[in-house]
Amino acid sequence: MLVNISTHADRDAKLKQKVEDINRFDFLLIDSPPSLGLLTVNILLATTEAVIPVSLTYLALDGCAEILDTINVVNRNFGHNSLRAGL
Repeated sequence: MLVNISTHADRDAKLKQKVEDINRFDFLLIDSPPSLGLLTVNILLATTEAVIPVSLTYLALDGCAEILDTINVVNRNFGHNSLRAGL
């Protein structure tokens, strides 16, 4: 069964709700595709730190800048000020 969360009112916080239910781990690693969609926003809202591995090419650095901009937008628009990024 395919689940489509794009029509849910709290679609941005679905993963955060699921992660908060897991309390038996000290930390959780979430691997994300290099896209800037609903999945990325869900992952950023569910985390407190983001590690961005970057190769030293122009396109990779340009993509990294876009991800950092997205992190700033998530911080500003969703009030998620505890999110930090490391390169």
